[in-house]
Amino acid sequence: ATSMSDAAVEAAAKRLTDFQRQVLLEAATEPPFTGKTTNGFGWDNKEQGVYVSPISGKPLFSSRAKYESGTGWPSFWAPVSSDNVLERVDPRDMDEMPKMFWRTEVLDRASMTHLGHVFN
Repeated sequence: ATSMSDAAVEAAAKRLTDFQRQVLLEAATEPPFTGKTTNGFGWDNKEQGVYVSPISGKPLFSSRAKYESGTGWPSFWAPVSSDNVLERVDPRDMDEMPKMFWRTEVLDRASMTHLGHVFN
Protein backbone atom coordinates (compact mmCIF):
# COMPACT_ATOMS: atom_id res chain seq x y z
CA ALA A 1 0.00 0.00 0.00
CA THR A 2 1.38 3.35 -1.01
CA SER A 3 1.80 5.87 1.77
CA MET A 4 0.13 9.26 1.36
CA SER A 5 1.94 12.50 2.18
CA ASP A 6 0.65 14.61 5.06
CA ALA A 7 -0.44 17.22 2.48
CA ALA A 8 -2.45 14.61 0.54
CA VAL A 9 -4.13 13.40 3.75
CA GLU A 10 -5.02 16.98 4.72
CA ALA A 11 -6.37 17.71 1.22
CA ALA A 12 -8.56 14.58 1.27
CA ALA A 13 -9.83 15.44 4.77
CA LYS A 14 -10.98 18.94 3.78
CA ARG A 15 -14.33 17.67 2.46
CA LEU A 16 -15.17 15.96 5.76
CA THR A 17 -16.93 17.44 8.77
CA ASP A 18 -14.90 18.74 11.69
CA PHE A 19 -15.87 15.71 13.77
CA GLN A 20 -15.04 13.23 10.99
CA ARG A 21 -11.59 14.84 10.74
CA GLN A 22 -11.19 14.56 14.53
CA VAL A 23 -11.98 10.83 14.40
CA LEU A 24 -9.68 10.08 11.47
CA LEU A 25 -6.80 12.45 12.17
CA GLU A 26 -6.87 12.70 15.99
CA ALA A 27 -8.44 9.34 16.97
CA ALA A 28 -11.55 10.89 18.53
CA THR A 29 -14.40 8.47 19.30
CA GLU A 30 -18.08 8.97 18.62
CA PRO A 31 -20.49 7.82 21.33
CA PRO A 32 -21.61 4.20 20.82
CA PHE A 33 -24.81 3.56 18.82
CA THR A 34 -24.55 6.98 17.11
CA GLY A 35 -21.80 6.80 14.46
CA LYS A 36 -22.21 7.23 10.72
CA THR A 37 -19.82 6.54 7.87
CA THR A 38 -18.56 9.61 6.05
CA ASN A 39 -21.13 8.89 3.32
CA GLY A 40 -24.02 8.67 5.77
CA PHE A 41 -24.53 4.99 6.60
CA GLY A 42 -25.36 4.29 10.25
CA TRP A 43 -23.14 2.22 12.52
CA ASP A 44 -25.69 -0.62 12.25
CA ASN A 45 -25.88 -0.59 8.43
CA LYS A 46 -26.93 -3.98 7.01
CA GLU A 47 -26.42 -3.25 3.30
CA GLN A 48 -23.93 -5.38 1.36
CA GLY A 49 -20.78 -3.68 0.16
CA VAL A 50 -17.24 -2.62 0.88
CA TYR A 51 -16.21 0.04 3.38
CA VAL A 52 -13.47 2.22 1.90
CA SER A 53 -11.23 4.82 3.50
CA PRO A 54 -12.60 8.34 3.02
CA ILE A 55 -9.00 9.53 2.88
CA SER A 56 -7.08 7.02 0.74
CA GLY A 57 -10.00 5.39 -1.07
CA LYS A 58 -8.57 1.94 -0.28
CA PRO A 59 -11.02 -0.91 0.45
CA LEU A 60 -10.85 -1.69 4.16
CA PHE A 61 -13.70 -3.95 5.27
CA SER A 62 -16.46 -5.97 3.62
CA SER A 63 -20.01 -6.27 4.89
CA ARG A 64 -19.39 -10.04 4.68
CA ALA A 65 -16.97 -9.71 7.62
CA LYS A 66 -19.26 -7.41 9.65
CA TYR A 67 -20.90 -8.72 12.81
CA GLU A 68 -23.01 -7.42 15.66
CA SER A 69 -20.60 -7.01 18.58
CA GLY A 70 -23.01 -5.25 20.94
CA THR A 71 -20.52 -2.37 21.32
CA GLY A 72 -22.46 0.19 19.28
CA TRP A 73 -19.68 0.55 16.72
CA PRO A 74 -19.33 -1.24 13.38
CA SER A 75 -17.37 -4.43 13.99
CA PHE A 76 -15.51 -6.62 11.50
CA TRP A 77 -13.69 -9.89 12.06
CA ALA A 78 -11.19 -9.30 9.20
CA PRO A 79 -10.12 -6.60 6.73
CA VAL A 80 -10.57 -6.92 2.96
CA SER A 81 -6.76 -7.07 2.77
CA SER A 82 -4.17 -6.88 5.51
CA ASP A 83 -2.15 -4.78 3.03
CA ASN A 84 -4.65 -1.94 3.57
CA VAL A 85 -4.87 -1.89 7.36
CA LEU A 86 -2.32 -1.65 10.13
CA GLU A 87 -2.74 -2.75 13.73
CA ARG A 88 -0.54 -1.25 16.44
CA VAL A 89 -0.58 -0.60 20.15
CA ASP A 90 -2.38 2.72 20.55
CA PRO A 91 0.41 5.22 21.26
CA ARG A 92 -1.87 7.28 23.54
CA ASP A 93 -2.40 4.23 25.75
CA MET A 94 1.35 3.71 26.13
CA ASP A 95 1.62 7.22 27.54
CA GLU A 96 -1.46 7.13 29.76
CA MET A 97 -2.25 3.58 30.93
CA PRO A 98 -0.70 0.53 32.52
CA LYS A 99 0.31 -2.05 29.90
CA MET A 100 -2.53 -4.40 30.81
CA PHE A 101 -5.01 -1.78 29.50
CA TRP A 102 -3.28 -1.01 26.19
CA ARG A 103 -5.58 -1.28 23.18
CA THR A 104 -4.84 -2.29 19.60
CA GLU A 105 -5.55 0.60 17.24
CA VAL A 106 -6.58 -0.06 13.62
CA LEU A 107 -5.37 2.36 10.94
CA ASP A 108 -5.80 2.85 7.21
CA ARG A 109 -2.25 1.89 6.19
CA ALA A 110 -2.07 4.26 3.19
CA SER A 111 -3.11 7.41 5.09
CA MET A 112 -2.28 6.27 8.66
CA THR A 113 -5.68 7.58 9.73
CA HIS A 114 -7.56 6.11 12.72
CA LEU A 115 -10.30 3.56 12.07
CA GLY A 116 -10.96 2.23 15.56
CA HIS A 117 -9.76 -0.38 18.03
CA VAL A 118 -9.69 -4.17 18.20
CA PHE A 119 -11.68 -5.66 21.05
CA ASN A 120 -11.15 -9.32 21.93
